[in-house]
Amino acid sequence: MASSRARYGTFNSANGKQASPGDPSHTGRGSVCAELPLVLLVLFVMIGFPLFDLAAIGMRFAFVRYACDTAARDAACAPTFVSNNYTALSATNTAKRTVEKVCAQFMGIKNCHVETTVIGLPMIPDIPQFETNSPLTLNQLDTNSYLHQYRVKVSADIEPLITYNGNLFGTVPGLTAPMPLTCQMERVCEKPEGLNK
Repeated sequence: MASSRARYGTFNSANGKQASPGDPSHTGRGSVCAELPLVLLVLFVMIGFPLFDLAAIGMRFAFVRYACDTAARDAACAPTFVSNNYTALSATNTAKRTVEKVCAQFMGIKNCHVETTVIGLPMIPDIPQFETNSPLTLNQLDTNSYLHQYRVKVSADIEPLITYNGNLFGTVPGLTAPMPLTCQMERVCEKPEGLNK
């Protein structure tokens, strides 16, 4: 029996001895080498690629947020709300121009829509808060009754790093289609006397 095992056994290079066909030491290495590329591919497709895609969407949303914050700061310094005057743009047009200028510098940000409104925060009791995108009335313009703030709201479509065009998952924002995101910022109006224009 011992001679037949030695005759039909396999050589184990790890310890220099012959091993029987049932010995696990001579069967594991070849299968690992054959299966490893497939396992790595599956891990990349299922884990690595979605993380890269999510990171790209997060980075592009940070650019949209930066554009919204910059637009709100610029709008707060504008001399008028809706109508341009002979020296400067209105807050509405300033915010729109700032968002378009910032988002044009980065790839993957499409269909930016900017909405600028004025919020009147009451400083005395028994008067209501208001929010409007039209020039203010004289009562709303009262700086003794209201603290005026600009709210800039930016909506944009954020494209994924690589768009998957297959029909396996249907329509998935951030994978097979752009992801719609919205950001808004508020800043105190520095020139409230121009909010009725």
